[in-house]
Amino acid sequence: IETFADKFKEAVISKNKQTVASMIFYPIKATFTDKVILIQNKEEFLNLYDDIFDDELYRKIANADTHDMFANYQGVMIGNGEVWFGRRGKYIKVIAAEA
Repeated sequence: IETFADKFKEAVISKNKQTVASMIFYPIKATFTDKVILIQNKEEFLNLYDDIFDDELYRKIANADTHDMFANYQGVMIGNGEVWFGRRGKYIKVIAAEA
């Protein structure tokens, strides 16, 4: 999971939207201050990318430690829960994001 988290963090830092979008299990809930949006697919995610990965979330991910992350039955998070990773079968991907 740390390797995946490192790759995700690097994709966000380099603003590689396509790579970030491919690292997500859909549908995914994106939580904003005033609403929660259920994003059904990669195309919807890419359309909302800049709203989700605003300056604040970008900074939090860029500064997040991807080692010794918090984990529970729901998954593994970076930062203070801004992004959660989970496993489905043999795949690890992003399962939730808080913008």
